Amino acid sequence: MAFRHPAMLWWLFALIIPVLIHLFNFRRHKTILFSNIQLLRNLQQETNKTNKLKHRLILMMRMLALAALVIAFARPYAKNERLMNLKKNTVVSVYVDNSPSMQRRGSTMTFLEEMRQQAVRIAESFDLNTRYVLLSNEFKPARNRLLGRDDFIRELTELIPVAASADLGDVIRRNHSIAKDDESSNRFLFLLSDFQKSATDPARIPADTNLQLVLLKAGGSKDQNLYLDTLWFENPVLRPGLEARLHLVVVNDGDQAVNGVPVKLELNGQQVAITTATVNPNERTELLLQFLVPQTKGFQRAVASVQDYPIVFDDELFFSFEVMSKIRVLELYRDKPNPNIALLFQDDDDVELQHSAVTNVDIQSIAGFQLLILNQTYPLSSGLLAALDSFVAAGGSLVLLPSERCIDDFNSLTQRFGFAYQLADTTATRVTKVEEKHPFFSDVFVKIPDQPDLPVVTKHFPIRTDGKTNSFRLMRLLNDDPFLLISNARGSGSVYAFASPNDPSWSSFVGHALFAPVFYKILYRSPLMHPVYYVNRETLEFPIPTNVETDAQKLTVQDEGHSISIIPGIGHGLNSNKLMVSGLLAEASHYDVMLNDSLVGMFSVNTDRRESALKVMDAAQLREVFNEDNFADVTLLDASKSWLAEDATALTEIRSLISLFLVLTLVFLLAEVLLVRFWK
Repeated sequence: MAFRHPAMLWWLFALIIPVLIHLFNFRRHKTILFSNIQLLRNLQQETNKTNKLKHRLILMMRMLALAALVIAFARPYAKNERLMNLKKNTVVSVYVDNSPSMQRRGSTMTFLEEMRQQAVRIAESFDLNTRYVLLSNEFKPARNRLLGRDDFIRELTELIPVAASADLGDVIRRNHSIAKDDESSNRFLFLLSDFQKSATDPARIPADTNLQLVLLKAGGSKDQNLYLDTLWFENPVLRPGLEARLHLVVVNDGDQAVNGVPVKLELNGQQVAITTATVNPNERTELLLQFLVPQTKGFQRAVASVQDYPIVFDDELFFSFEVMSKIRVLELYRDKPNPNIALLFQDDDDVELQHSAVTNVDIQSIAGFQLLILNQTYPLSSGLLAALDSFVAAGGSLVLLPSERCIDDFNSLTQRFGFAYQLADTTATRVTKVEEKHPFFSDVFVKIPDQPDLPVVTKHFPIRTDGKTNSFRLMRLLNDDPFLLISNARGSGSVYAFASPNDPSWSSFVGHALFAPVFYKILYRSPLMHPVYYVNRETLEFPIPTNVETDAQKLTVQDEGHSISIIPGIGHGLNSNKLMVSGLLAEASHYDVMLNDSLVGMFSVNTDRRESALKVMDAAQLREVFNEDNFADVTLLDASKSWLAEDATALTEIRSLISLFLVLTLVFLLAEVLLVRFWK
């Protein structure tokens, strides 16, 4: 047994009061004269023994009642002997969850502040020689070290909410890597968190039979939460002055239906669209917002928002996109350019078309284009093959127009994308099916007639896939061979493989009505589109073109108000460079990539929406996830007791004994009353 307030035991000295009362009788005696007191003397001898026993029992009951009352005020409890072993350990690891969900308010303060106070109490419960490890969601390298008590408490005071969510499996692994030199039999880790279901993957919890876990769960809040989960454009290429269709997913994580909540869209600070959301409990709904793309070309900042209270960290979804001035197209040829492609694009103000013989191409310039057309091109050098592979992996689009003399060179390239050309088939056939339901053909057809007039194919090169590639036949021949194949086997780009060149002697496709819409679809799906937003991670990577000077002293990342400036890391590649921002960005917002004073890029960052699903694990689920068979021991502390604790000794409490001693006080007082009343 131990006491929360052992200083109260000094009041046990008050036990001397009933002793003094019994030792000194302060009543005044009155003398009565009797002629013969022999009978009274005999009576007194008979009753003295009885009175002394009665008085001593009453004295004992009063002392026991007073002692029990003093002990009750000292707040006794039974110790958790397993946790008492912590006193003997020299290293204590404490993880404090500082994710966005910990900004919720409990009874008096936020969950994060409550957990911070509990971490301080943990530190104060050990002697001054104990060393500490502070873990949080940032996983800062500076915290991969042992701290004294004062340094540990100072870093706790500097702990602030961040946009990242950490999986508890990663926390356990990180703690093991820090304490890998301390392989003692008693290793302990305090996990102070709200233990969201969505933020912890049970399959990623590592087993560590030498580790004793102490789980302290924040709780008591059952907030409703309506949040924006994700969004995407129906068409990834946005053209100036045309309508854009934005799909937006709204999630209701509460137990009550939400009706008619406004959802707004702001573009460059101006509201451009609004709708309302009605979402049933624990469900999600998809909304459609339409707006006109600005005529101003360049980067655009946008914010979608929903009105929700009190959980507000996920009410806005920042995203950005670029309205491009021109789509750059490069045709590589062997003998001469393709006149049909030149005729199609040369007068289009949105297209910058260039032609280059394969023998004169500048490989370094390839990354500056969005669409590459290999028009019966050979030979393909090893450097060019690598450049084309990197171009597709970085998000570019590649069109292959084969010929008999370039098949071997093409196959050296296409084997990287999971398909290959076969020898020419001279059997006359025709295109028999167009996959009009594929997103590639969206907005192309109103309705295909039952017997459409599709291109006739005189000769073609059969295309065979390896069965594992991510490819699809957009147009098929009578024998089910692809006439046009799309492959997305590498990176974020696409490869479009035609079975015949754009030559009337091979097919009638060049003069067919499908020729222009197919190539324009390829064109408008070809820009290297960056994600409209990124989720805040420890390291963000953002591709930038090679023609941007990547001097680390000149290239910076700045927030929208240019109050924060970060010098990013640069990863160099053959056809693209990668901008890398290490460390969590301060907040969800838009960020500009600046080269000196010029804007060369933009990206948007949002918090991880896993934090928006506020449902947490109960005690049974926690014990299932943190299976005791996988650890030396797992202890789940009662959150309500911990919040009421006035000192760190509550962390070692397994059962309170206050009620027991209050009952004993009443029992002793009742026994005293009975002795006084009924013992005559």
